Amino acid sequence: MHDFDIDAERIKLERLLGASEGSLAYLSTTHSSLVRAFREDFSDALYRRHQDNYARLAKLSRVLPVGVSAKLAETVLGAVLGAGVAGEMDPDRAGKLAGKLSAAFLAKLSVHLEPHRATKIIGKIPQAVIVAVAQELARKEEYITLARFVTAIDSQTLHAVMDAIPSADALLRVGIFVEQRESLSDLLEQLSDQRRQDILAAATKAKLWPQMLVLMTHLNDKMKGIMGDAVVALGDDLMAFILETCREHKLWEPLILTVANMSADNRRLVLALPLLHDMEMLKSLLDDIHNENLWPLFAHLWTDASEQTLTCSFEVLADNGEWLAGLLRAATDAGLQGELKKELQRLPSPLYERLALAATASCGDELAALMTTVD
Repeated sequence: MHDFDIDAERIKLERLLGASEGSLAYLSTTHSSLVRAFREDFSDALYRRHQDNYARLAKLSRVLPVGVSAKLAETVLGAVLGAGVAGEMDPDRAGKLAGKLSAAFLAKLSVHLEPHRATKIIGKIPQAVIVAVAQELARKEEYITLARFVTAIDSQTLHAVMDAIPSADALLRVGIFVEQRESLSDLLEQLSDQRRQDILAAATKAKLWPQMLVLMTHLNDKMKGIMGDAVVALGDDLMAFILETCREHKLWEPLILTVANMSADNRRLVLALPLLHDMEMLKSLLDDIHNENLWPLFAHLWTDASEQTLTCSFEVLADNGEWLAGLLRAATDAGLQGELKKELQRLPSPLYERLALAATASCGDELAALMTTVD
């Protein structure tokens, strides 16, 4: 599976280095976690190199009226130097200063400001100022910067920011660049059902479903279910498109985990989709299930599968002893023999007989014990 996070990390590193977008494309085979670690270390090194100068300028600003400091910041210091100085300022004074600066300048400054150095400052900035800066960043399509700061503001301000950004496409792209992925569920919780559906529709229009699926893996179970139900509400055509995307990019795991947390009715609808009767589609799905060791989830979920989907799935398994053995071992280890028994009981007799023969050939008595419990 392609590491889609590497694209976001590469762009962030290019911006830190002042390099043109795409110039670090050779990093596409490097794991995103390594690029992120390097970027964070390099950013800290750059900051430490000039930290004494930043501290002196921050100290000097204390003796000037806030209005004068704001004027000097915009006309003399500029955004890059201003971001460094902000990291050394007293949070209360920095918050007052922010109230005197234009949203346009603060947006430029925030591009160069590391959120972890500004957390205390952000808490002192008036909500109206933060919302105005967020709108300016969204207008300039500075999604990377927005993504870095949405996790640093309180929930009330976050709600105001989300309301102030009407574009579902913008919210989607912010989500793609969020670094604290564990916060994605909280971000989505702020939105109405309609806005969540709008984000899913935006992913389709922008051809960003691979990235959307990667984001799904970071949601908590509740939000996986909510987003999964939202997908179903958008219709079978979208679900078919997602299945094709999963096959193309080997992204079955996030889809399976999402389906597991949907409502039971929606889960049954998904597991009855005609594309899941396609043998090549099923081979791709079952190959990923095997590689990611998701057999216990398969055994549990497929009790909700339509009879045709179930039959087609076991037709594929009957021709692949390694996958069949993986399913049976996982079912035994996880204590899911009961779920597997229910599935086997629904199969046509000729197919069951093929499975029994395949099991005897591939895993001996291990499957035979399970098969003999089926009436």
